Amino acid sequence: MNRTVRHVTLLCLFGTLLLTAHDKVWAREHRVPIAEQGEPLCHIVDKGGDATSRLAAQELRSYLGAITGADFSPSATTSARGRIVLRYDGGLEAEEWRIEPRKGTITLRGGGPRGLLYATYTLLEQLGCRWLAPDFEFYPEGKHEVVPHSPTLCYVASAPTAGRPALHYRKLYIEEGHSHTPQNTLALIEWMAKLQYNTLVYPIDYQGKGRVRWDAVRQVLTPALRERGIVIEVGGHGYQNFLNATMEQGQLFADHPEWFALADGERSREQKRVFCTSSEEATEYMIGRLLAYIEAHPEIDIFDFWPPDGARWCECEKCEAIGNDSDKHALLVEKVAARIATLRPELKIECLGYSHYKNPSRKHTINPRVLLDFCPINQSFEGQIYEPFGSNPTYTSALAEWRECFGGEISIYSYYRKYAWHSLPILLPHYMQRDVQWYREQGVSGISIYCEPGDWGTYEVNLYTLGKLAQEPTADVDLLLREFTRGRYGTAGATALAAIEAIEELARVGCSIPGTRLKSAEWYTEALVRVAHHRHEVSEAAESEGAEREALEDLGLMLEFLGRDFEIQRRRAEGATVEERRELADGLVGWLREHLDEGVFLNAKARPALFYKQYGARLK
Repeated sequence: MNRTVRHVTLLCLFGTLLLTAHDKVWAREHRVPIAEQGEPLCHIVDKGGDATSRLAAQELRSYLGAITGADFSPSATTSARGRIVLRYDGGLEAEEWRIEPRKGTITLRGGGPRGLLYATYTLLEQLGCRWLAPDFEFYPEGKHEVVPHSPTLCYVASAPTAGRPALHYRKLYIEEGHSHTPQNTLALIEWMAKLQYNTLVYPIDYQGKGRVRWDAVRQVLTPALRERGIVIEVGGHGYQNFLNATMEQGQLFADHPEWFALADGERSREQKRVFCTSSEEATEYMIGRLLAYIEAHPEIDIFDFWPPDGARWCECEKCEAIGNDSDKHALLVEKVAARIATLRPELKIECLGYSHYKNPSRKHTINPRVLLDFCPINQSFEGQIYEPFGSNPTYTSALAEWRECFGGEISIYSYYRKYAWHSLPILLPHYMQRDVQWYREQGVSGISIYCEPGDWGTYEVNLYTLGKLAQEPTADVDLLLREFTRGRYGTAGATALAAIEAIEELARVGCSIPGTRLKSAEWYTEALVRVAHHRHEVSEAAESEGAEREALEDLGLMLEFLGRDFEIQRRRAEGATVEERRELADGLVGWLREHLDEGVFLNAKARPALFYKQYGARLK
């Protein structure tokens, strides 16, 4: 045997012995006592040395204390023999985490701040905690989460636990921000870390109305986001934030009308019109203001550079020569990305695949360091995104084009909670899983969802489940729902689960939502019978339940809204006149307004005109 072969053989033998020893270590059950009859048996040791590790240690002390009734403060645990150690591990990726129990010690490891927090919250989940929702004021005290009671507590494991979220970007969008306040957004941020959402997206100034602005909240929110390592993404539909006709007291348009979009032969002041991107002077002015904003906001990690919502592009000869909307969009993104890279090379730029520019340009390549948010805004929920319903094939085709010609990361701007639903209970836990798994197969690396405190109670199942699926797309959704409904509805969990499953089956295929076709009157008649049955079951459970009564009553409101919508849809299918539909819509809106501020319906969406459009009840 030559020397090389002998060395290889010895190394293999040594590796086998190490693996065998490791298997023996984990072949037996490891038990780490945490508390006994309300007395702490573990000392929490923070070896991370930064704000996030201090937060993780404090969360452990707080929740372990709530579970056991024991005091886990440093002064009360000096004599405790067990330890829970928090530390960073350079051998792990930033969001990777590991939990290792051994010889009276539980070691929580994270590759970075988020990884360490994920290890912390995963340990608490293993001990029975569940993070159902943020601590919004409409939830009864303590009902936003599940914290078990166990004065004697022991952590038991036969192997380490390790994980890393499957999707790189897991975003919550503030977007229209109808019901957000700095206070409830702080509650949202606390919950994000527990569900492993890692990015909060806030508008610079939503639609230029001054109502939802990052600058109005950045001083309050930034410390909480930084403490949890949450990515700060700011921007939105906003070329007009940096160039519009009202700037410089309106003198900008007077001095440089040629900078603005040509529309029907005239230069337009309209902010939905994209400025004349073929004008080097206009582009330079816009980029200069944008760079000044970025320089003044060093907390921003991702900058969203999007055209105005419903953008219409300049029609001048030079702009037309650039190409179609996708070509104009790509060329401008490339110019901006190149300039930002010289100022802040670590800052990621995001653009959209959306509306008339949902397909990639074939003339201009976008740099792969740019992040693409792909937006299937008109997705039909009658079928999966990859099934031939409505506009779905146009999105799967466009996504395939992006994958072919764009080398950067793609995140999905999902519509699993949509403003156009007006708080109708479109629940999608199993549907989202099938979509997410398909997206992963296409190489997608992120997912997002809108969130509004105002109707969080309606969409909490979607928000909770998507957080879990973004961590692990193959998660057992049925188990997640059983745990969720048990935590939210107590002993009525099975009744609530049956209602939620019926809502998922019926609402997305029959409600008056964009992309869903009107069904037959017979379909709605049968659906109404099922909805009425579940309303009755939930109502009876609410009468006998104590602490969970309010949650059951909210579920009852969701079912009633679904039933009222189905009844109007049935009347439409039977040929009801516009006047009859209008009267029914008025009755629905009147009922909605009786139940606002309960966390089920969004106030801003309880407007007659929205439902006139939904039910085809607009008067000519």
